[in-house]
Amino acid sequence: MGLSRFKLYFSNDPIYLSVADKVKALLEEWRKKLKTSLELYEEAKKLWEEIYALREEQAKLRLGSREYLVYRTLVDAGFKERHAMEITKKLVEVIGDKVSVSGWSSNPKLVHEVERAVAISILREARKAGIPLDRARKLVKLLVEKVKLVEPGE
Repeated sequence: MGLSRFKLYFSNDPIYLSVADKVKALLEEWRKKLKTSLELYEEAKKLWEEIYALREEQAKLRLGSREYLVYRTLVDAGFKERHAMEITKKLVEVIGDKVSVSGWSSNPKLVHEVERAVAISILREARKAGIPLDRARKLVKLLVEKVKLVEPGE
C-alpha cells in the first residue's frame, strides 16, 4: 500500500502532518483487516486527494512549510482564513529568528521564548475571534509542538 511510504515523509511536512492521524488510523484498519480492500483503497484515495489539495493551497498562498503549518492549524482551530493569514504572518515574524536556529527545540530558553510569543499572540487573537480560553490554551500548546517538528530552512 502506498500509504506505508507516507511515514517517510510526514515528519517535517505540514501537509503530511495535517493528515498523519488519518493515515495512521487507516493503516491500523488495514493491519486489523477491519475493512475490505476496496473500502481501504477508497479511503486512501481520498487522503491522497486531500494531500494534493493542501499542496495546491500552500502553493496558492505562497507560504513556506512553517508558515503553512501555522496557518493550517489556525484554520483547523476555527479561525477565518483571512484572520488566520494575518496571525500567521505576525507570529512567524515574531518567532522567526528563534526557530531559524538549528536545534532551537532542544534549547529550553528558545523554546520558552517561542511558547511565550505564541501564547501572547494566540490568546489575544482567540479572544477577538470568540474562541474560548481553554481551546485557545490548547491551540498554543499544539502550535508550539507542531512548530518544533519543522526543521529550520524548510
